[in-house]
Amino acid sequence: MHPNAVLNQARRHHRAGRWRAALEAYCSLPTPPPALQPDDALAIANCHLHLGETAQARNELKTLAAAHPDYWPAYYNLGLIAEQAGDRGTALACYRRAVQAAPANGEVWQKLASTQHFTRHDDPDLVMMLDCMKRCRDEEGRERLHFALAKAYDDLDEPASAMSHLVAAHRLKQRHLQPFDLTGAVQRMQAIATAFTTLPPCWPGPGPLFIIGMPRTGTTLLERMLGRHPKITALGERPWFNDQIWSVFPAFPHDIAPSAAVQFKAFGQRAREYYSSLALTPWFTDKFPGNFIYLGLIATVLPESRFIYLDRDPRDACLSIYQQDFDRGHPYAHRLEDLVRYWQAHSALMQHWFTIAGDRLHRVEYETLCNTPEVALRELCAWFGAIYDPNMLDFHHSPDVVKTASQWQVREPLHQRSIGRWRKYAPWLQPLIHTFGNDDTPIVAPPTFDQARRTKQ
Repeated sequence: MHPNAVLNQARRHHRAGRWRAALEAYCSLPTPPPALQPDDALAIANCHLHLGETAQARNELKTLAAAHPDYWPAYYNLGLIAEQAGDRGTALACYRRAVQAAPANGEVWQKLASTQHFTRHDDPDLVMMLDCMKRCRDEEGRERLHFALAKAYDDLDEPASAMSHLVAAHRLKQRHLQPFDLTGAVQRMQAIATAFTTLPPCWPGPGPLFIIGMPRTGTTLLERMLGRHPKITALGERPWFNDQIWSVFPAFPHDIAPSAAVQFKAFGQRAREYYSSLALTPWFTDKFPGNFIYLGLIATVLPESRFIYLDRDPRDACLSIYQQDFDRGHPYAHRLEDLVRYWQAHSALMQHWFTIAGDRLHRVEYETLCNTPEVALRELCAWFGAIYDPNMLDFHHSPDVVKTASQWQVREPLHQRSIGRWRKYAPWLQPLIHTFGNDDTPIVAPPTFDQARRTKQ
């Protein structure tokens, strides 16, 4: 095959997410390769990253940066690698170098802002971001700069300015997103509850622990704690069921029926093969929060599975969700009114699971985990059958890579600073206050799907 044809093939594999095939095609090119662009070198590094080959990816990016010192994506991705490994100093240095190469790039500024803590209004980075905002005409760039400035003003304890930038950021983001069908999402959760009215009992002994719930409720924190236990492997977020379910049940949940037992068995075997290739300990965790949608299916196809639900004051959780720049997977996150309704629908579905799951489902409150962690962890370990290990309290020293929005928080010792953060933003959180109240304890009525539909806009 002609070298240019091989190069085009490698690019097609990369665009399709076929990382190993793309890497093999790139590696089969002659030396020097024909018309290899900086984007191709970046693609090779990305392939290594997706395949878990971090050291190779880092070397490729360093070589790329040395050959093309003005190519900002090289520094940006080196910063991502350092950030996920908890190396704040290196991450900041890489992001600053990326800013030098692309001073008007909102994406780089957003990462730089999220990696540091602002303490002064005359901070050079804050001054430069404000100047960049005045000159930026690109909508996506302005959106990211708004998120970055919201983070800076939150650090500076200026909630009015922070919320102003958050509202502007979400309005810009909604312009290039498909309108969110919240009514359809609520109806789908109700249909899932209707499809699963009973669940099989849990098999005895060790098995998978699925950590579920809404984002920003402490799922990463809990998994970091459990991952310090010598008999538990922390697998991070594994959206396997979210990705694979459609190949077996393309109309889920409407094609779930008792006659699907054969499909259940085959699907369960595929899931076991996938997880057994990753975990070598008696227990392992998958902390993909969105698995709360699939709890009924997972419990059916994997009778050995158990589920840990992270609960949190909805005002703190919804505020934290709103402060994140979720690019995909959370279309409800861009309007506070949508957040309230989606939270209520998720609560109604969780109430259904608690009704039928028996002792396969355990609730952990974020506030309890922060205030009395040993008590919460001892109770949790007793529930799934492990012996409590005090190393779980030493979670912030774990060297494991973290790829979620909590990557800096979970590298700190346990604290209570995130409890009650909603109070300083209360004047701008009226949809949350209207539904959950303004007192220390949130008003949580027995959740129903009708309640989610009736919430005022």
